[in-house]
Amino acid sequence: MEPQSLTLVTDLLMAKLLGSSIEDHGDHLAVRSPANPDHWWGNFLVLAAAPDPHEIPHWMARFAELHPGARHCAVAIDTAPPDYDPSPWTAYGLKPGRTTAQVLDRATLTPPPRPNTEAVCRPLASEQDWLDLAQLQKDNRGDFPLEEYSPFVDRSVAARRRLVEQGHGQWWGAFIDGQLRSSMGLFTDGTGLARYQHVDTHPDARRQGLAGTLVHASGAWGLTPTAEGGLGAERLVIVADTDDGAIRVYRSVGFRDTTPIHVFERPGWEPPPEPVTPQG
Repeated sequence: MEPQSLTLVTDLLMAKLLGSSIEDHGDHLAVRSPANPDHWWGNFLVLAAAPDPHEIPHWMARFAELHPGARHCAVAIDTAPPDYDPSPWTAYGLKPGRTTAQVLDRATLTPPPRPNTEAVCRPLASEQDWLDLAQLQKDNRGDFPLEEYSPFVDRSVAARRRLVEQGHGQWWGAFIDGQLRSSMGLFTDGTGLARYQHVDTHPDARRQGLAGTLVHASGAWGLTPTAEGGLGAERLVIVADTDDGAIRVYRSVGFRDTTPIHVFERPGWEPPPEPVTPQG
């Protein structure tokens, strides 16, 4: 199957760059990241279309079959009708969500309305910069226990650093008085699309215009031709939950919304003992 949503197109772009495997099973894809098994959205299923409620146990069993040993369940739906009801998934313990890809090109890039003039925006360069990035992401772990979250962050940061070293993009930071306060990655596979990764601002530095300032600075670089030192992308994509307030920040620098998709996730689950065949 060929995904239609820009969210999943660029999810798969990043998965391929990171060395994940993508298996095409006709009406669904299985994405696996053996090097980072705790990355939920590096180990997930993509369904071509929204299933009927009675088919949900089948897809949970299918996830377990294709991701043996996983400590989570994660499923994304490429296309669904506008009135699709995600609530039946909650009966099986999966949390529903909606994410949207926002897209930007040279014609729509706009300076932020509240630029932070104190911040120095630049790609990460030193060993300390990368250590500071890992710490920033750990500081933003939310409710995840640090002892469980730290290995995941360390693996993820190391993988993104390898992408930078391979020439696929850069990880950008906004520094104030030498301290990393906000960060994000921007990567491309050379096809004209580039995808932002993991936009983070330190809890003590929010509401200071840092994210908008950094998205604009990195975006201008991303849209600059490679001959002039940029990434050479034609379109930039950033993905966020539809109820995430950060969407307003991205819109303020010129990003435009695309059609949202439905996603479902569940931690620490036990798979059904036997696959359930959907009834037609």
